[in-house]
Amino acid sequence: MMSWMQQNKFMAGFLAFMVLALGGAGYYLGTGHSKYKAAIDKFEGERNRLTSLKGRPLFPKQDNVDVMEEAVGGYKGSVTELQQELLKFQKPLNTSMQTQQFPQKLKAKIAEFQKVAEINGVELPQEFYMGFPTYRVNLPRNTAVSLLDYELDAISHMLNLLAVDSGVKALVELKRESLPIEAPNYKAPDDKPVLEKYPMELTFTSSHAGVQNFFNRLSNDEEYFYIIRFIRVENSSKQGPSRKKDQFAADSTTPFVFPSAGEDDDIVASSAEAGGGEDATIILGKEDVQVYAVVDLVRFEEVAMAEEKTSAPAPAGEGAEAAAR
Repeated sequence: MMSWMQQNKFMAGFLAFMVLALGGAGYYLGTGHSKYKAAIDKFEGERNRLTSLKGRPLFPKQDNVDVMEEAVGGYKGSVTELQQELLKFQKPLNTSMQTQQFPQKLKAKIAEFQKVAEINGVELPQEFYMGFPTYRVNLPRNTAVSLLDYELDAISHMLNLLAVDSGVKALVELKRESLPIEAPNYKAPDDKPVLEKYPMELTFTSSHAGVQNFFNRLSNDEEYFYIIRFIRVENSSKQGPSRKKDQFAADSTTPFVFPSAGEDDDIVASSAEAGGGEDATIILGKEDVQVYAVVDLVRFEEVAMAEEKTSAPAPAGEGAEAAAR
């Protein structure tokens, strides 16, 4: 053998290399197979565990169920209490009103407010329709009559707050946004909304006190729920009061001396007898302002909360036994 290896060194080296290569390949093959087998076993174990979890029935702990039911009950109670509080501002819809009755009521409301405005000295625009110019000659849709009647009453109420004893001088413009139900192709939504907003745009001229008075009344009204969404105020006086150099001029050569006790009353009296002018000028507050406001009339819907019917949870032991079976 040794002589053959000496005579065939190349072949002997090649055979030795092949033996080592086969041995290394066998080692790595065995190691890789072991890792593969371990990975397969781990995957099968995780899959079986996941399948077992999916197949088990839900069985929350009774303590957690009690806590959740208490929280849900408290939430429902709070929602119901808030809903009842908001429904105080909700007048019922007049579902008995007929289509042909709405234009007649609109004309009556317009005539009524025109008298109120005249008594309180509020100037109205020449074409005044209370935001409903379309229905002076046209009839509303049957499905929209009750909501339009509700909005008309709310606008009439708001205008009375504006005109009566508020200091407002002129109503420049009143516009309202058409309700979705007024559209010819209107389709009722699948889910009933919790509230509906009816936007209105209002422009009027008033004193500072009149503006404050009107918005305070509107914000605290107890018959309807109004939201003042936007206000823009433009002052009628574009320039401030003039500054006269000699308005309070004094003789610079005469030193000022505080009057003694009793002399100040005599000075005031003599000044009044002499017809002395004002010693101060009001800068802001006397001028008129023009106000543009966007007001949302909000109508709340009474939505009944659905009661969930749930079966009593099974104890953990029973669920485990059922899963095992």
